[in-house]
Amino acid sequence: MKEAAALTHFAVESRYPGVSEVVMRDEYPEALDLSGRVYRWAALQIEKHPRNRSGNKTTKPRL
Repeated sequence: MKEAAALTHFAVESRYPGVSEVVMRDEYPEALDLSGRVYRWAALQIEKHPRNRSGNKTTKPRL
């Protein structure tokens, strides 16, 4: 999801204040909306591509 790159600005500024442009209050709704969409996209990817406890993709057992 390429749109997620827009969240980098918010992450950097909140972690390292003063490094980039200040996050303005009117930008918060956009950031929250985008982060929600990224979260839902990631949850869907996990649901579509589950992995077993060992971290490997779940596949049908070989017979």
